Amino acid sequence: MTIVHIRNCIVSVKRKGQLSVNQPSKILEVGQSKTKVLVFDGFLSSCDPVVDFATNNTEFTQNEDNAFPGLKSKIPSDLATLMLNRVFPSVCKHYGVKPNSRIIPEAAFFGLVCKEEKELDANQSRPHFDTLTENSFALLLYLNEGPFGGTGFFRHLPTGIELVSHENKHQYFKSVDRFIEQNGVPRGYDMTAQNHYELLTEVDYRRNRALIYPSNLLHSGLIDPGTDLDDNPGTGRLTCSLFLRFEN
Repeated sequence: MTIVHIRNCIVSVKRKGQLSVNQPSKILEVGQSKTKVLVFDGFLSSCDPVVDFATNNTEFTQNEDNAFPGLKSKIPSDLATLMLNRVFPSVCKHYGVKPNSRIIPEAAFFGLVCKEEKELDANQSRPHFDTLTENSFALLLYLNEGPFGGTGFFRHLPTGIELVSHENKHQYFKSVDRFIEQNGVPRGYDMTAQNHYELLTEVDYRRNRALIYPSNLLHSGLIDPGTDLDDNPGTGRLTCSLFLRFEN
C-alpha cells in the first residue's frame, strides 16, 4: 500500500462517516511546555489477533539501532493503516495537522524489551527523542497483559529541555557529554538515578492502551528488570510502535 493510498483511504472513508475513530480517553499536558500526550484506552476491538500474529507469524531480531533495548519485528501494513486511521482525526484536532496533509510512515515495528541492564549502552540508559522533524509523532500500543512498566516523559535538568529541537540540540548534547565526562556513562533502566533527568509524567502500561506524542519529546520506557525483560511475544512487554510524519 502506497503512502498516497493510505492518505486517500483515510480522507474518503472519513467523509462517508464509516471510519472507526478512537477519541482520546485523556489528554495530558506534559511539563512546562504543556506538550500534549493523547491516551486511548480500548484502542482495538481485540488485541488477541495482533498478539497471535506477533507470536506465530513474525520473526523477532536484535534491534539494529541503539534506542530500543530489545528485539523488533515488522508489523503488517494493515495494522499500521488501522492504527493510523483511528488516530488521524485526533492528530489533526489536537496538534494542528491539516486533514489534507501528506502522511509519511517512517517506521513501524513490534518491540520486546529484553536487554539486561549490564548490556545497555549510554543511549539506552537515558531518555531519548525519535526525530527533530516538525509534525512527527510516535504512536505506541501496549498489547499484552502483565505488570509491566509504562512510558515516562522527562525534563533534562541541567538545561530544562523537554522538547529537543534544531535550535537547542547543540546545547542539549553538549550538556549531556559534559555530564558523562564528569559522572561516567550511566547504565540501567532508572532514568532519574543520577539526578540528570526529571520524570514529568508517566503513562501506565495497560493492555490495549495507545498513546501518541511528538517525536522530539524526551521519553523512555519505564522498565522494571524484575518483570519486564522477556523475549517471548506471547508473555513479554509487547508493544507496537508507529512513527509518522505529516507534511502540510
